[in-house]
Amino acid sequence: DALMAELKGLKDEQDRLEKEKKDLDERLKNVTDETEKQRLLAEKAALDAQLADNTKKQTRTRKTSGGSSGGGDDPKPEKSKGGITVKKNVDDPLDGL
Repeated sequence: DALMAELKGLKDEQDRLEKEKKDLDERLKNVTDETEKQRLLAEKAALDAQLADNTKKQTRTRKTSGGSSGGGDDPKPEKSKGGITVKKNVDDPLDGL
């Protein structure tokens, strides 16, 4: 449930970032001042980086939540079926007496 909530939050943030990017594109079309244009381009580049990071987080969250639901693709190591385990000093014949 927590992963699904995180994924929903990331999707909402993705939508918000895309809307901001679209607004920036509209403002870039109408700007005439070169310094303002450069500032907006820098802001757009930062938004693009945030969008890419958000997409990467969503992919990682999907893999994490999807992988734990089963499948059994990874072979599990066999557990030992018993045997003798010596925890004493085997060099001393009277050890433990």
